[in-house]
Amino acid sequence: PKTDAELVAIVTAARNNGCKVRPVGTAHSFDGLVHQKTETNVVVVNLGQYTPPPSWNNVLATTGGTGGGPTVRMGAGRTFLDLMALVR
Repeated sequence: PKTDAELVAIVTAARNNGCKVRPVGTAHSFDGLVHQKTETNVVVVNLGQYTPPPSWNNVLATTGGTGGGPTVRMGAGRTFLDLMALVR
């Protein structure tokens, strides 16, 4: 999926058919790590092309996290370097 609407449609269809949804990013989602070949009723969703809404993507909030501390929201496929650039 590329949009929220596409992602909602996939998750809704999976739920309606009794399936689990397992998201993957663009790397480190090797065969067997996210989904075992013997499992049934699992939908693997690649979020590599998904773009979260601006209010969610790469957002640093200085308050409001657990215990009132800072939080950050990063999209799939981001690196630790991306996080450090946002924090700086």
